[in-house]
Amino acid sequence: MRIPSIAVAVAIALPLALLVPVDVGAADWAIDTGASFVTFAYREDGQVRTGRFDKIDPQLMLDPDDLGKTRGVLGVSVVSLDLGDAMRETILATKPWLDAENHPTASFVVERFEMGDQPGRATAIGRLEIKGVSLPLSVPVAIMRQGGRATATGALRFDRLDYGLRDAFVESLVSIADEIVLDFEIVANRR
Repeated sequence: MRIPSIAVAVAIALPLALLVPVDVGAADWAIDTGASFVTFAYREDGQVRTGRFDKIDPQLMLDPDDLGKTRGVLGVSVVSLDLGDAMRETILATKPWLDAENHPTASFVVERFEMGDQPGRATAIGRLEIKGVSLPLSVPVAIMRQGGRATATGALRFDRLDYGLRDAFVESLVSIADEIVLDFEIVANRR
């Protein structure tokens, strides 16, 4: 019997970190939630398992002229996770894991952005909030712009146990690694 991992929780934070401002005003850009995505990977019984979140909700106020004023929240519906296995998705939504009933959204709260030393590189600094636990997080982001489309991509590794994502019974049946890897791509289009 395979049980869903906590990898899904990690996927929640990445999309927020991807929304790094570009060189035009924030009002000129709109996040394309249909083209944006967050995927995750984790190890279960030594095998890599993957999934994605289908619903993201970016609410960001970007100020490209003063990155220190950039704020926002990127939320992910924890019940929108797709593991390709209905049983795993149901288990992951339970209280020991993501607790979707009491915490339907996981989010990354963006506190500021720091531009990197190389063009197209930045770090989103904020807090990852999963299942009522909020911890500081810095996410490296690569930004590419082509015409009226900007894309931010990145990856994040975190320890699921830091967010209380565990179930002793399930973990007595299968071995689930503590590390979760989230890959994300956030797409914005010029209005």
